Amino acid sequence: MSLDIGAAITEGVARLRSRDGLVLVGAFLVVGVLSSVATQSLTVAVSEALLEFAQSPDAPPGTDVEAFREQLRQTRASSPLAVDVSAGAAFGLAFGLGIAAEALRIVAVRVFYAATGERPADLRSNLAFATVNGFLGGIVVSALVLVGLGFLIVPGVFLAIALLFVRQEIAVENRNFVDAMAESWALTRGNRLNLFGLVVVLLVVGFVAFLPTIVASVVGSSTVSVAVGAVVSPVVTVFGIAATTRAYAQLKAEDAGEEAAGPDDSDEPEAVGALGPDDLPEP
Repeated sequence: MSLDIGAAITEGVARLRSRDGLVLVGAFLVVGVLSSVATQSLTVAVSEALLEFAQSPDAPPGTDVEAFREQLRQTRASSPLAVDVSAGAAFGLAFGLGIAAEALRIVAVRVFYAATGERPADLRSNLAFATVNGFLGGIVVSALVLVGLGFLIVPGVFLAIALLFVRQEIAVENRNFVDAMAESWALTRGNRLNLFGLVVVLLVVGFVAFLPTIVASVVGSSTVSVAVGAVVSPVVTVFGIAATTRAYAQLKAEDAGEEAAGPDDSDEPEAVGALGPDDLPEP
């Protein structure tokens, strides 16, 4: 049995439109907006610190203070959600929200892995463990994919597909990220071409969804771009998690079926019992 991409996409859309899907979109929206506030505030705070250093006596001779001032002006113009906080506070907030976003992804996987309309009993089970491993696993997988992309792109694409289900293995099976990488590698074997097709579909959907944001950014309307992106991003994120998790559910069901079937013994001879009196030929 091969992966049914159409079913994964259809189920992903249905899960996105469900009550749980819409609640998750709202949660990702809140976390996303707060993350934008934190990252934009951090960017502005760093630009301010650089300008302050450029104006200080410790700056190297010939430092172009006006260039730093212009950079700060542009950064503020492109950061409409920035608030006046220190760089340390902004970084701490951004890091905390990154952890919160990973916890949401773990919960989303568990919700979408369950049967339609069924609420998983282990929704918050080992959530801290899963969140930390999901966060670390995401960093490791991203680093491996980036390195692979540097080697003529193909190795990076291969690694991205082979490790596609790391978060699902962490969320559903409560594995650490190292074991999850190994299990994802094994589970995707034999279906990587189909999974590549699924990823391409998700990328195309994401590109089309973000077109208004791209257009707004090109024409120079940063406020509109940020606003549209804040709305579109959680929808695309939840849909991607739903479709990927439904594909994972397909392969897990197939894998479980093969294990339950056991080895094929159809070619072995049928066992023959001892002969009785009725089995002997008449003289």
